[in-house]
Amino acid sequence: MRTLAILCLLAGCGASPAEPSPAEPAARADAEPERDPLTAAREAFADGRCELPRGSDDATTRGPLIYAESESKRLHLDLTRPEGEGPHPVAALFHGGGFHGGDEDHLAGLARDLAAAGWAAARIEYRLAGREHPDFPAPVSDARCAVRYLRAEAADLGIDPERVVAIGFSAGGHLAAALALQADDGRLDGACLHGGPPDVRGAVAFYAPLDLRPEVPWDASADRLFTRFLGKPREEARALATLASPVSASDPKDAPLLVISAEDDAIVPRAVTEHALEQLSDAPHAHLVQAGAGHGFGLLGDEDPRATTCAVLAYLDAI
Repeated sequence: MRTLAILCLLAGCGASPAEPSPAEPAARADAEPERDPLTAAREAFADGRCELPRGSDDATTRGPLIYAESESKRLHLDLTRPEGEGPHPVAALFHGGGFHGGDEDHLAGLARDLAAAGWAAARIEYRLAGREHPDFPAPVSDARCAVRYLRAEAADLGIDPERVVAIGFSAGGHLAAALALQADDGRLDGACLHGGPPDVRGAVAFYAPLDLRPEVPWDASADRLFTRFLGKPREEARALATLASPVSASDPKDAPLLVISAEDDAIVPRAVTEHALEQLSDAPHAHLVQAGAGHGFGLLGDEDPRATTCAVLAYLDAI
């Protein structure tokens, strides 16, 4: 944010404008005010026109970097950075896969494209129920540890610890939303290599399950995934299912959450997401619905919905 200042020498205020001092430049009449990222996203989504950043050979990737150690394995992330010294804003990327599959390597192309847009991107590995069968809140704890690592090691990594944004897809979107809405809930913590708050500046959640409480009508296939994620059926673990629902927490001081749904999503239905977001009367958020899309569409690719891409780029630019 550029600070606006009007400089005037006392002896000359009623006459001609004063000359600005070299150490304190005059204000620019055309200086842009700080933009609200959610408003910027809505406007860009409605417009649907923007240039796509494209990855280049100037981006560099560092990793694997160990950010946490669980009982069964070391957890790592890979950081792709734009050229230049930085510090660069950084997006923590979380893949989808129903909490039991998927791979952070699938986000390598997105990381390079974000680097072309001036953002570092960390592809985060987290524990999966299908491989390590961790009990909740293990994946959320891993996400919190990853953010703590990025913030604590920011100087060495060339990133800005105050401009960390979480971006997640499907199950990864759940983790991104949890970082935005439940940052101060210590019940979600695990054993991290670094302390400090797991605060993010913002979060983008694509077609994410945001409310796992028993009264929410998910279909049988989703219920099976949630049972694996929680370690028991939702009906038998109401308190746990509530803790695993990012929308169960709502505070005006939460990081702004951008939720993106697919109009024809059969896995995370739009109506379920809309009902979940009704719980967020206090938290800053926006909900965009991509017309004609199903679950799993991407970001920044030529074949991906342009309106959504423009919205996310505008959101990041305003963060």
